[in-house]
Amino acid sequence: MAHRVDRSNERALEALTRFSFPSSDTTVSSLFLDKVTLLETTAANSEFSVGVGKVLLNLWARCLQESFVRLLLTHSRSRALLTMVSLGL
Repeated sequence: MAHRVDRSNERALEALTRFSFPSSDTTVSSLFLDKVTLLETTAANSEFSVGVGKVLLNLWARCLQESFVRLLLTHSRSRALLTMVSLGL
């Protein structure tokens, strides 16, 4: 979660605070945090990592479902979600 966007001081999660899905006023970062806090913290590290990965993949699937991909791909700061998914964060 400490991943930086475009070598800036802004963290990926901070960059996602500027984006909301067309169907919701809730920011993408809030949706991410809401789901991650529901994961079992007592699970082994690998299980928690898998859980975080699933949260990110669900957000990505929602991007596809709501045709939100174009905005994600064209805005340089929003590449944070793509980076987080590719890194498994």
